[in-house]
Amino acid sequence: MSKNYLQLFLQHNRTEPTGHILHLPISKSLMARRLLLVSLRGVNLGPICTDRARLPEDIRSLVQALEVSHQGGSVISVGESGTAMRFMAAYLAAKTSRTVRLEGTARQHERPIAPLVEALRQLGAKLEYLGQPGYPPLSIEPAQIRGEAIELDASASSQYLSALLLIGACIEGGGYKIDVSRSGLASAPYAQMTLEVLREQGVYWHQTGQIYEYSTRTKEITSTTTLEEADWTAASYAYELVAIGAVESLQLPQLKLPSLQGDSLYLPHIFESFGVMTEPYESGIQLSLTHARADSMLTLDCSSCPDLVPTFVATSVALGRSFSLDGVAHLRIKESDRLEALRTECAKVGADLQLYPSRIAWDGKYTSRHNDTATVLCTHSDHRMAMALAPAFVHLLGAVQVEAPEVVAKSFPHFWDELSQLGWVRSQSLLRC
Repeated sequence: MSKNYLQLFLQHNRTEPTGHILHLPISKSLMARRLLLVSLRGVNLGPICTDRARLPEDIRSLVQALEVSHQGGSVISVGESGTAMRFMAAYLAAKTSRTVRLEGTARQHERPIAPLVEALRQLGAKLEYLGQPGYPPLSIEPAQIRGEAIELDASASSQYLSALLLIGACIEGGGYKIDVSRSGLASAPYAQMTLEVLREQGVYWHQTGQIYEYSTRTKEITSTTTLEEADWTAASYAYELVAIGAVESLQLPQLKLPSLQGDSLYLPHIFESFGVMTEPYESGIQLSLTHARADSMLTLDCSSCPDLVPTFVATSVALGRSFSLDGVAHLRIKESDRLEALRTECAKVGADLQLYPSRIAWDGKYTSRHNDTATVLCTHSDHRMAMALAPAFVHLLGAVQVEAPEVVAKSFPHFWDELSQLGWVRSQSLLRC
């Protein structure tokens, strides 16, 4: 049986190494939260999301799901967006006036949602699994949900907590409290981002340790601004490009520091050890290569910055730096099993990664690296695999063919175009195998 692959050939042109600008996508995390809050008011999203072609696919999926909900649709699809699935489950549980089916595509129905469903049920929501228990698709019926003190298992995803925080002002009655202390909280900076976005809109939660208690709304939501700030997770690929010497400097317009985005707390510091200096300028951030790289093992707890793990791994492998990254267990339930995907792909350049229950490591020694320009990078249907590993492969091998490069549309639709502007040569072909 034949199968089609769209492949991309990249080769780095080193004749113009300095003075480049890389345009990042908007912050997916910030925009998703702000869109949900705007939609809770019943605001038309059309005027807000005018240039949809350049929006990350995850955001387009969320906008479409919200619009279908407003239009009275009974089947709401969020595509492959895990963020949209979790946020829409809470949104519909609080707002739907009819029974709806919430579904996704591809790996979406293999990504767990039980902790969020159980928490919503504690509030009185009516959700049922339509397939395998614990996973989408879901049937969601109208229900009167009221503020209660509930427990939430947020050890796999902070988005469960964020979804429940965002709908707080819609829940009637006092006493709405969310306790995540028993399980702990993955990716805590994203929950803090949610609290800050809510404060922007006059919605306040009181936090005591890992217990969150709804306080009050002091004003109506008025801001519909969603497109100003660039995405710090996407910026990790720019840091990687500078670290491996693909360019000596990069300007990143609309990237803010300080920022509500949690990854901004890690990238400047961690990549300083890779020889990358971060400096604010008038309209963004500038990265510069200093060549002052650390030789020591990169040792990190990545539980608060899981989306950066592929970039940390790829940059380390490209430069031959050993690493030990802890707190990574929940990467197995992302768009792909990212731990296994990283091990499989890095073996192609001679880096044999070691996987443990919550750790990924490498000793910095290459084995049978094959200098084959026909090396195929499999993306595992995962945007972060494509964007993190492609530059590393080109650095080590000189060229790479990327299977299904279109996966980058999920978060960074113009990624390959931006690489072209940096002096990379690309061509596309459709191969049958």
